[in-house]
Amino acid sequence: MEDRIGGRVLELGCGTGKNTRWLAERAQQLVACDFSLAMLARVKERVPGVEFHLCDIRGEWPVDEVDVVVVDLVFAHESHTPLEYVGYVGSIALRRFVNALIYLLHLPNRNSILRIKPS
Repeated sequence: MEDRIGGRVLELGCGTGKNTRWLAERAQQLVACDFSLAMLARVKERVPGVEFHLCDIRGEWPVDEVDVVVVDLVFAHESHTPLEYVGYVGSIALRRFVNALIYLLHLPNRNSILRIKPS
């Protein structure tokens, strides 16, 4: 990704905030979500100034409009294969955020990155 990310960014599955800090430094506005209250408590201490929400990627997402969607390592915690979740989350993101740039990542070394850019 570029040094600066314009507009509003949605991070699904922020966990302890490994990527949240990096995204917050580059986004105009960051909305970060996780399905774990414990993870949200940790990340709120580590990364101030971010809008945090408790949510599951398989349910409702807390925003209606964003410019960038980032999903990283969320699929490693699920029983389905990463490809199943990439398809699921990608299709929802494409329908909800038709003009957003979508990053679906899975492996810690970033060898498996799917970047979906609006047409």
